Amino acid sequence: MVVAGQDTISQAMTSFFRYVIADKEILSRLRLELDEAFDGPIEDMDALRLAKLPLLDACVQETLRMVPPVAAGTSQATTLGVLCIS
Repeated sequence: MVVAGQDTISQAMTSFFRYVIADKEILSRLRLELDEAFDGPIEDMDALRLAKLPLLDACVQETLRMVPPVAAGTSQATTLGVLCIS
């Protein structure tokens, strides 16, 4: 299972960049937040410091809300034939 999760990660990353690049204000604010947090080379970025960036976290969470990589909940049919998502 070397490629497990590849599709969900690529979908999330593609959606994230599509939404961020489409909104110039968010893109500018995100660049500023990253520039202030990391003044050195990109190799200095680590998960602990990235996790403390509120705008980056908000953008990631909103992307996952808008385009969830995995369907949540299960489908159930009712007696009326209406599909319910639980």
